[in-house]
Amino acid sequence: LAARCKPTANREAWPAKYFLFLCLVGATVLIPNDPLFDPIYMQIARAGGVIFILFQQIILIDLAYNWNESWVEKADRAEVDEGLGQGKKWLIAILVSCAILYIASIAGVSLICSTHWGGFKSADKCSHYSLFNIFMLHCSFKKSEWRVQSTTR
Repeated sequence: LAARCKPTANREAWPAKYFLFLCLVGATVLIPNDPLFDPIYMQIARAGGVIFILFQQIILIDLAYNWNESWVEKADRAEVDEGLGQGKKWLIAILVSCAILYIASIAGVSLICSTHWGGFKSADKCSHYSLFNIFMLHCSFKKSEWRVQSTTR
């Protein structure tokens, strides 16, 4: 509506947009739980959350593949333009970033497991979450191991 009245309004109104967004975020504290969030809405929101996470994972995997292809292409271009062995720095950068991301994921899963670790000690805590986290960590290591073995053959 503002862009129709004044074409440059989109570029000029960012402080007002941020202020409005923060006001709306703050207003969510005042929304009551009872009439709006009944079980039907919760099921719809749960399904929407699952769909959102699936799309988020697809985007993240696509980002990782594009990032890897870009750096391998830069390594190949450095080999051609600058001489043999010059593309090694890009390949080392790929391995270093991979190691950093693996360490961060292990730290994250360890933090989640330490938060929910009480589930193994008592039945009333969330032991199924801890088992799920450990299972996912195991699956990610097995997938990585399988991927490395399949590329080295």
